[in-house]
Amino acid sequence: MKEEDQNVMTVSIKADKDTKMGIITDIKQALRRAYALKINYQASARQSF
Repeated sequence: MKEEDQNVMTVSIKADKDTKMGIITDIKQALRRAYALKINYQASARQSF
């Protein structure tokens, strides 16, 4: 990632509730290597039955 983009870009991760933490960790490590350090995590609200 370009240095000037680092301050204005935020990566948003939206994962299924069944996604393994290992996959999220792999994604975070790849983002760190790309200097994408602002990360937003999203989750869907549970539906009540």
